[in-house]
Amino acid sequence: MPRTRMKGIDVSYWQGMPAGFRYRRFKEGGWDFIIARIGYAEDGRLQFDSTFEHNYRMCREHGLKVGAYFYSNARNARQGRAEARYVLRLLRRRRLDLPVWIDMEDEETSGRATRRQLSAACRAFCRTMRRGGYQAGVYASTSWFERKIGWLGRLPKWVAQYDDHVTYRGRYDMWQYTDNARVPGFTGGRDANRAYTTFRPVRRRIRRMW
Repeated sequence: MPRTRMKGIDVSYWQGMPAGFRYRRFKEGGWDFIIARIGYAEDGRLQFDSTFEHNYRMCREHGLKVGAYFYSNARNARQGRAEARYVLRLLRRRRLDLPVWIDMEDEETSGRATRRQLSAACRAFCRTMRRGGYQAGVYASTSWFERKIGWLGRLPKWVAQYDDHVTYRGRYDMWQYTDNARVPGFTGGRDANRAYTTFRPVRRRIRRMW
């Protein structure tokens, strides 16, 4: 197993907007980052996550690295680009420390596409994000990476597998190893992640893509 460089959690609307002292305790407890959901696709509509602004601001105030993810329904390259452009509008040129991830797990939409279509959707999303000045990668379960998503080239991968090790044989940059971690500062079970890559910002000026 590769060496863990950072550890963190991912959050969305379902975890609410905790008070600032909770983020401070999380940081003091030795955790490094939060990846916040910025939006999601549902029934053909793209929508924002109302907790993203709060999570972003709290991470900045308390010295936590921050990234973002978008829950996708994309089934082809055109839809992948459209979702990325929507995310760029929501970000409004904010600086992120970690990639923007396209979250591939919806069985009723993306899950019905072919491997070729899904890989094209992921690559189009990530290419659009990079042109907008952001790092980008693909989140999916080991099962999806192996059976549903086709070739992704060298795109960063964030693998979800709730186990004591990852069985995915390809290269990956982050591992979501549980959905029920107890972490300092926050109540309830959390999605916990290990990052094996020190992500570096895209070295270009963030430019308008919408």
